[in-house]
Amino acid sequence: MELAVETRGLVKRFRSFRGLSSVLSPRGKLRLMRETVALDGIDLQIPRGSVYGLLGRNGAGKTTTIQLLMGLLEPTEGDISVLGLNPLTQDVEMKRRVGHVADGQKMYEFYTVEELCDFVSVFYPTWNRKLQDELIDRFELPRDQRIAEFSRGMKAQAALVLALSHEPELLLMDESTSGLDAVIRRQFLESIVEMSHDGGRTVVLSSHIIDDMERVCDWVGLIHKGKLIVQSRLEELKSAVKQLRVVLTQPMPPLPGEVSEHVLRQEQANGESLITVTDFAPDMADAFRSAGATQVEVDDLSLEEIFVAYTTGTGRVQ
Repeated sequence: MELAVETRGLVKRFRSFRGLSSVLSPRGKLRLMRETVALDGIDLQIPRGSVYGLLGRNGAGKTTTIQLLMGLLEPTEGDISVLGLNPLTQDVEMKRRVGHVADGQKMYEFYTVEELCDFVSVFYPTWNRKLQDELIDRFELPRDQRIAEFSRGMKAQAALVLALSHEPELLLMDESTSGLDAVIRRQFLESIVEMSHDGGRTVVLSSHIIDDMERVCDWVGLIHKGKLIVQSRLEELKSAVKQLRVVLTQPMPPLPGEVSEHVLRQEQANGESLITVTDFAPDMADAFRSAGATQVEVDDLSLEEIFVAYTTGTGRVQ
């Protein structure tokens, strides 16, 4: 599998002042430092040509990851390869081959969209003016109106024109649909996927809106508290993680280890035990029946339900 992006043991720690301590020294009061771990040993593998969803709650580490891939931050530990290049030491070559759209991306809003494209295009030898015009027309962006007068959705579309007009091999989008209404957001994402498939480029989307990612992504990575807890093809993940609805007439005895070690989450609802398992196999249902269950049904889960199971589960059957 050829990779567009790979990270190994990626760690990012931020240091900030805790404030003045009460400890006196010959030089006066000391400042103590607080260290925050934003990413803790991330091993990303993003295949070329994929639409990869980087999912997680706000503050999980998604934006930090994108900024590291773009070379906007320096990792504390670990290695990063983007299109076979180091984002820090080969940044000019890499950025010419990458498009980047951030949430609320800053632009020179006194320009019209065409004027801004003219300004940005000089930095990209591969800028395609015909594609630029096609994208402006596709998004129905007014050519005689300053960007300052655009709606939030129009500004996001203008940012995408800038990110795609130099025909990048990789498109990194960090919460770029945040704040858009549902209809515009869906159209925006569908446009990205369509244009990416047509050009064979790789797309990385970071978002906390998991329903959107389920519609458009073929690979997903789930980040929780700075750790990459799952990375998989979406269809394989949904095949592996299932919910068992189990009805018991008596307390369940301990399950065999080969079943209990795959339990992500358990809850009670309407007299049933709802047990989410990973690496699902039909003999898991048989194990519950052997343990005394009078009824066992297997349900598919949405990506959001899978995410909740991984991030809130107890990991054991009680």
